[in-house]
Amino acid sequence: MDCRFFKKIAVVRMWPGIDTAEDEVIQRLILASKKIDVEVIVINTSGELLDEPSRKIGDEDVDFVIHLHFETPKTYDAFSFVALWNPIDFYFEWGYRKYSSNLVTHDDFLSCGSASSDDHIKRLCLPLGTHLEPDLHLFHSLATPILEPTLGEKKIFYVGINWERLGKGEGRHSNLLKALDETGQLEIYGPEVFQGINVWDGYKSFKGGLPFDGVSVIHAIHKAGITLALSSSAHVDAGLMSSRLFEGVAAGSVVIVDENEFARKNFAETLLYIKTIGESPESITSQVKMHLEWINSYPEEALKKARDAQNIFLEKFEMASSLDKIYKKLPERKKLLAEKYLNKTKDFKLVVFGFLNHFNKENFLHLVSGFEKQTYGNKKLELVVDTAEYEANKNWIMRTIGKCHNVSCSPYKLIYRDNECEPVKKAKWGKVFYDLVVKYEPGVLVSIIFPNECIFSEHYSSLIRSFEDEPELELSYTDVLLMHRDKDSNKFYSTVEGVEIYSDDYNNPSGFSRFLFKVPKDDWFSLVIPYLNFSVMDAVYCKSKIKKRVGRASCIIDIQNLCYQHSEMRLLNNDKQILLDVLNINERKPFEVSLLQEKNVGKDYKYMSMEDNRILLASMFDSLPLPDFFKRNSRRLLRLVSKLQIKGN
Repeated sequence: MDCRFFKKIAVVRMWPGIDTAEDEVIQRLILASKKIDVEVIVINTSGELLDEPSRKIGDEDVDFVIHLHFETPKTYDAFSFVALWNPIDFYFEWGYRKYSSNLVTHDDFLSCGSASSDDHIKRLCLPLGTHLEPDLHLFHSLATPILEPTLGEKKIFYVGINWERLGKGEGRHSNLLKALDETGQLEIYGPEVFQGINVWDGYKSFKGGLPFDGVSVIHAIHKAGITLALSSSAHVDAGLMSSRLFEGVAAGSVVIVDENEFARKNFAETLLYIKTIGESPESITSQVKMHLEWINSYPEEALKKARDAQNIFLEKFEMASSLDKIYKKLPERKKLLAEKYLNKTKDFKLVVFGFLNHFNKENFLHLVSGFEKQTYGNKKLELVVDTAEYEANKNWIMRTIGKCHNVSCSPYKLIYRDNECEPVKKAKWGKVFYDLVVKYEPGVLVSIIFPNECIFSEHYSSLIRSFEDEPELELSYTDVLLMHRDKDSNKFYSTVEGVEIYSDDYNNPSGFSRFLFKVPKDDWFSLVIPYLNFSVMDAVYCKSKIKKRVGRASCIIDIQNLCYQHSEMRLLNNDKQILLDVLNINERKPFEVSLLQEKNVGKDYKYMSMEDNRILLASMFDSLPLPDFFKRNSRRLLRLVSKLQIKGN
């Protein structure tokens, strides 16, 4: 991995046009980076500059990218961090498997000191072997302004959204806020109107909103003098503290905090604590009022707490210091990561076939650039262009590949045309591919890529490492990102881990470039591949006895520009039938249901054999999203019923 430094980082803004808490963090990152002479650029979830959407960043632009939320996977070719700032309960609420999968698309992780969050990512990485455990830290804190400790106006600062007004029931701290509102010692900040509702209507202490500029909140806290830092139950369970604590101590205020273990573990007795779990609203209010009385009675001691807390913050949590430590440790992290999952030698010969089923210069250059940036050295790109289109563009093609290293062009009749050169039909991709591959000796590593796919620079390096580690390996494959656009051309991504062979879901393709396989020496290859349409990789995947998943999504598929039409999906069944001819009984298991359906076509299920009914029911059951224990018990019951029926007969 490259360890040169540009002194420039990127941060992802998830929802451009909408003010969110992440925007405040971005502003603080910008301010913190300035202190260590680092520039921050803001990008969208596709890795494109916000102020220049046509430009996508890469590892030649930034040292690394920071993601602040688990909703965004890595979608660009640069080193990425994701901040582990969210309690695990949030994943369950949003979609545990989907958003957990997003985490491992990133290169590394930024811990926030929560054992729960760190263990979450350790569990995900344990079976993959492609990541390091969290070691670097970045807290949702700040670097500036750091203000002199003060009691200010001896008022309590609180900022947030009054969620109870959105029809979600009583807020956890609504009674406390209402009681403090009556004392005249509370100052509430936040949006006045949220989702069309005046969320703070009736609160005398509501002061209005604050700009997301990274500094206004700190000055407002400093003026008030006391911070109320309360945690959600999810944050308490995870040992994660909200940014309120860091803001309060940076502003030099006295902080009143709940029983979140993070606070006491890191700040000890420099804070004022209240018990909220299992306590009545009256008890919580009474505790806060007691602290207010103590602050008024012992102002010097209160100021000492604020000063001591701020010193701890500056030593452990100040953002510029954290960023500086990340920079210092990054070369070693990259080195360790490379040793863990990238190729160690260049012993394998890699051949990539780039298919242009319809020629245009942009797609041609896309395939060439994707190949040339691959970090693996012993490589060759063979671009496959229709013969007629090659002749029409021969001069441009030859000039272009003449500037490249190990890039060639193979004209092939991909499209059959009539006497007037109008397309009549397409050649079978399997036949084209077979004719190209058969030129290479068994054991050469082969991959296919189409223009609707994008690969990151370490894509083939990580796949080849699998073959280095397991000499008998026949195929390796990466996770993949599926990309689509809405009517406004906004891009959306979903992470796919497994491979579903011969899937008839047009919007969930397996793709091509995610796979790397050895040229087979078995007879099945010559008997099957030349007769297939676009399911070449389905067949190779199915027939590969030893295969391995590389748990990194280093490939993106644009599912709205697939290399085959929706109407061609009907050809999948033809391809599957040809493959079934050479499958043994164990290899046929993924197709059991469809085989039974074909065997009993036209029959009522009542007239199917008891064994066929059992297999069909069991296979359908396995496909349902039910807990494993429920499936196991159901299978036992099914076997028992079958035995009883046999005895009865």
